[in-house]
Amino acid sequence: MDRSTLAALIGMVRRIPKGDAASVRIGEVTSGEQPSVTNSGDNKDAVFNFTIPALLVTDDGNGNVSIN
Repeated sequence: MDRSTLAALIGMVRRIPKGDAASVRIGEVTSGEQPSVTNSGDNKDAVFNFTIPALLVTDDGNGNVSIN
């Protein structure tokens, strides 16, 4: 990239208005059959709710644990 192209890009970036601050929070975390993430907040204050698949864990009694 030559200097004039770089200067033009820097000038464009300087003219981009700053946005409002936003927040991201973790909402509910539940277990279910299918994984999912939903936003119960809005574009400015996101609240992400997670559904995590329940795992089947087996222990053979000899210290060997497997996740199926």
